[in-house]
Amino acid sequence: MKDEFQDRRNRWGDFAGRSLMTLILVFAVIAAIPFLSNAADRFDARKCSLTVKAIEEYQESLANSDLVIDLYKIADASPYPGSDGYFFSLDQVYADLVIGNDMKGEDWSRIAQMAAEIALSGDSKQVPVKQLDFNKQSDNDLDAGLYLLIARDGDAKVEDYVDHVTVTDDEEKTESKIVTKAYVDEYIYTFSPELVALPSKPEEDGVINTANSGDWIFDMEVFLKPEQNARYGALKIIKTLKNYNASNGPATFVFDVEAVWKDKNVYSNVVSVVFNDPGVKEIIVEKIPVGAEVTVTEVYTGASYKLITEKEQTAVITEDMVDPSFVSFTNDYDERQNGGHSITNCFKYEVEENPETDTDTNTKLRLGEWKLEQLYDMSQNEEDS
Repeated sequence: MKDEFQDRRNRWGDFAGRSLMTLILVFAVIAAIPFLSNAADRFDARKCSLTVKAIEEYQESLANSDLVIDLYKIADASPYPGSDGYFFSLDQVYADLVIGNDMKGEDWSRIAQMAAEIALSGDSKQVPVKQLDFNKQSDNDLDAGLYLLIARDGDAKVEDYVDHVTVTDDEEKTESKIVTKAYVDEYIYTFSPELVALPSKPEEDGVINTANSGDWIFDMEVFLKPEQNARYGALKIIKTLKNYNASNGPATFVFDVEAVWKDKNVYSNVVSVVFNDPGVKEIIVEKIPVGAEVTVTEVYTGASYKLITEKEQTAVITEDMVDPSFVSFTNDYDERQNGGHSITNCFKYEVEENPETDTDTNTKLRLGEWKLEQLYDMSQNEEDS
């Protein structure tokens, strides 16, 4: 009987590396064998709840978004007999995952990647066991175990929110990793798949581990740390020239483009278009943050042309790159000959010293004004005289 008991303890020891760990922000964690205790300290595998938030930097932006969290059950929590701890019993779908001894943060990230590929890709696509609203506590109906967390845009289809990115490590090796995306206001948030184990223990010295002291936490909070990037759209400027006077040479029209988002200048530039015939031309202005209100002003109407639409027009940038927001300007020949002058237009942007930089878009803020210099070549008039 003693030998049988010793054999069973040895077999339990083989599961030592499967001790419960909660991965939050992909912190490095250390596997540990749950401590042995008396019967009164045996693990209580009761129902759990989970609240998913973001780190403080992104919490406000994401709090009112349509972000949802899909939970995929990877493994059950199987109690160690006579111990206040448990090991993972993998679900059959994820049976090829190997949760070994002494796993570090990068090992758990690799397991999360493998689990996400199974859950989201190919013919084995799985159905989440539960979907959580971001920043809201779930019901107390989650079984103890290991879960895969997938943060995503609640209104998107799998093919729209799942992506693969290529990353390069310190040794210049590249690999493809699965990520999910959510579009919130003027930002794109990119999330890596995460693993979380329920329940957990209080943090000690920056490490969350079932071997930590303290009571089990059955109502868990985890904090995501996504990558945030500006979300850009485009603006189309449609320019129509009704009539053209060839004797005056090419007709140049210049537009000042200013974009503001939440009372902050996020884009400032000057663009132009040249006509050699009457007709319609389009200018596509790219890399303007989604949601920004753009004001376009025609600041130069050509040497012999008049503007017959409003000089200043506005539009709000959307994410539609196929049919972007647009403004439209129309000019016509104003019957002035201007002596056949050939005009070269030179635009100079006069700014204050040390202009500020918008840290979100890494562009210089507009602190001056564009000035137009007109240089006249009178040679044609001299020949005619």
